[in-house]
Amino acid sequence: MLMLRDLVSMTPFHALMHTPRWYHLHKTHHEVRRDAQAMHSFHIDLIDLIIEKVCGNAILLAGQRAVGLPVQINPFAAALFTCHDGALHSVNPYSVIYFCPPLDCLLKGNVCHQLHHALNKDYYTFIPFSHVWLRRKRDEDWDRYNSIFKTDFVLR
Repeated sequence: MLMLRDLVSMTPFHALMHTPRWYHLHKTHHEVRRDAQAMHSFHIDLIDLIIEKVCGNAILLAGQRAVGLPVQINPFAAALFTCHDGALHSVNPYSVIYFCPPLDCLLKGNVCHQLHHALNKDYYTFIPFSHVWLRRKRDEDWDRYNSIFKTDFVLR
């Protein structure tokens, strides 16, 4: 669900909502800048919520129906999905985001999303796909995080 949301909703629409024409749909979420924390994941307008959160799930359900699978989302998966969004906004850069230790070591989604809020640009997806194929990108993002937030966290 998370990958589908990133590929179908976040990649095409999140960057678009940062343009002058569409920013009014996303502005409420970015009232929070460097002080983003877990509860701020719910600080969002209805249209923004639908575009960023619901579209991917709707496509998943439509895909299930199209291939003849039961149309459903596991309640546990839905709960983890919500926990992910909270952890993504956490002030703790070591937050568990993906509930899979190897992925949490490789992907620093929280760091990227905090940078997104602080800069109000770039880092438009929830999964930092660039961290998969460019380890130096993950290191650069970590260094940028420490620089912007005036911290000295060590990448683990």
